[in-house]
Amino acid sequence: MNQEIVTFEGFQQGPEGAAVGICFVVAYLLFALLGTALAIFLFSRIFSKAGFNWAMAFILLVPGVGGLVVMIMLAFMDWPALKELQALKGHAQAPSAPASPPPGDFR
Repeated sequence: MNQEIVTFEGFQQGPEGAAVGICFVVAYLLFALLGTALAIFLFSRIFSKAGFNWAMAFILLVPGVGGLVVMIMLAFMDWPALKELQALKGHAQAPSAPASPPPGDFR
């Protein structure tokens, strides 16, 4: 088996260089996949705490505009959790003055 070595201004690349390049590509893809999975996990938690469906975090997978769409949604949509909180605050009554003791002799 005759292997050809390519030389470019003092740089030699043989089969070892190709293996190193493949390792870098695999490592890059692995880190990109882990970073994407982490972002989807974190945004699914944010969406569920805001009262939305957690699966809305998959909008991040839309290339180019997914992150922008998610930020716009979180910034300008009415959050169901805040609506519920405001409704609960509206139903709560202000604390009234303590009731006076009943008439009578308590000794």
